[in-house]
Amino acid sequence: MTDALIQQLSGPGGGFVLCLSIFYGMYLIMTKHFIPLAARHLDESDERFREMMDNHIKDRDAYKVGLRKLGSRHDNIDGKLENIHVDVKGIRESIKRCNEETQ
Repeated sequence: MTDALIQQLSGPGGGFVLCLSIFYGMYLIMTKHFIPLAARHLDESDERFREMMDNHIKDRDAYKVGLRKLGSRHDNIDGKLENIHVDVKGIRESIKRCNEETQ
């Protein structure tokens, strides 16, 4: 009887029990260590992604404001350029009249 028990424990039955214990140990390691670690990593990644998107939205808003300011500055420069054009035209006409009077 003892020989049969020793043969079963050291043979296929023992291998099966050993295999079950290893799988159970792996299950415990996965559920207690790796899954919480993966969940924490995913939470941190999600937080970094949301922060990056918030910064992107802020940058985009600043870019839009800059474009609006650039447009208003362009209009202002356009107006000043038109005034300079009118002034130069007036100076040309004055020079032309002076040349005509001196001739």
